Amino acid sequence: TEDDGGANANANANPLALGVANELAVDAFDPVADAAADALGADMNDGGCAGEMALVVPPVAACARRVASLLAEWPDHPLLTQLGEICDRVLNLPLDAPLKAALTGLELLLARAQTWEEGAASRVSLREELAACAKLALRWRQRELRTWPRLLARAAERHVARAHRTWFALHRLLRPPRASSSSTKKSKSKSKSATDDAEAFTDDGAPVDASGLTEDERDGLRQITLALDEYVQGSTIGEFRARLDLLWQFHADMAVDARAAAAAA
Repeated sequence: TEDDGGANANANANPLALGVANELAVDAFDPVADAAADALGADMNDGGCAGEMALVVPPVAACARRVASLLAEWPDHPLLTQLGEICDRVLNLPLDAPLKAALTGLELLLARAQTWEEGAASRVSLREELAACAKLALRWRQRELRTWPRLLARAAERHVARAHRTWFALHRLLRPPRASSSSTKKSKSKSKSATDDAEAFTDDGAPVDASGLTEDERDGLRQITLALDEYVQGSTIGEFRARLDLLWQFHADMAVDARAAAAAA
């Protein structure tokens, strides 16, 4: 099959680079094409696209017939035998199989057949059959490409939703149930001796510092600070902005409460 292979080297180009290659161009806005792409599923792994799966039968069946005729001329040819097996596997896929399986089979067929085309004479070329397979593969790749912008948007939405589920944990941490008024701690001064400085104490005798906090309250604030630091540092990239927004919302809410309490005092 290599007698005039050199003369046909340019003619038997890679089917993926034939005239249908320009179909990979994606228009910026095409609602019809977007709807058709979405119908295939976000990543073509869902299955259930029987109409699209049926499109694989004519080109692959034609390729299988052509390979069978070549095998009759060169029995047990290893490459032709492999091409025939690939065609059989694609044609034996269930109608409700994921399109990704059929697309993988098509691209494998095209890749293996290119080795044959590189040295095949025009009379034994698979050019026409492979061109039809390449056109279908490009059709699916183009539609898959159209789903990518919305695929990324949906992935971002999933990360934001996961971040929003942490609201309840943040609320328990930053806005715990308020203590009853009877147990509210008040500061007062006690004179320990005539020469000692006045030291602040709560009603139950716990000393407070200059900021009016007891040791337990200071320890609680340290624990909250560590928890918030871990909350931010342990965030994924996708959740980071949403987590910061949640913290800002709690900050704004607590600032309003603080101003209201100061105004009421």
